[in-house]
Amino acid sequence: TKLSTDDVAIVLGPQNPLFHQESDTVSVEELADYPLISYEEMDHYHYSDRAWLIGIRPSAGEIIVNGKDELNTLLEHTNAFSVISYNDLHYANLPFYRSRLRTLHLKDCELFLEFGVVARKGHALSDLAQEFVESLVGG
Repeated sequence: TKLSTDDVAIVLGPQNPLFHQESDTVSVEELADYPLISYEEMDHYHYSDRAWLIGIRPSAGEIIVNGKDELNTLLEHTNAFSVISYNDLHYANLPFYRSRLRTLHLKDCELFLEFGVVARKGHALSDLAQEFVESLVGG
C-alpha cells in the first residue's frame, strides 16, 4: 500500500544565509558554497545519497554523521545543509524542525521518494505496524 510520495528537499539552519531568504525554493547551484551533511550508515542511504543524483556538488565539502542528533546539531549551528525527503504531514509533527530548521524545496527537481507498506493480502497489520502507518498518514 502506498503511503506517501515525498519531494526531495533541503534542510538547513539559521547559520546558512539561505535560511533567511524569502523564497521557499533553492537551486543546486545556490547550494554549492555550503557543506553537505550526509549519513555514514547505509540505512539512511535513501536520504543522503540523493544529493549526487540531483546534481549537488558542494565545493565546501561533505560532513559525514552517524545519527540524527549529530545532524540536527550541525544544521542548527553551521552553514551546512542536508538532503531529505519532505512530507508536510511528517515534519509538521516534529517541533525541532518547525522551530529551529527550515526546509527549502529544490527548483526543477524531478526526483521523489515513494514510501509504502508491504503486507500479506488478507492479513491485518500488527498493532505496532498499524500505529506506525497511521502516524505517517495522519490517521
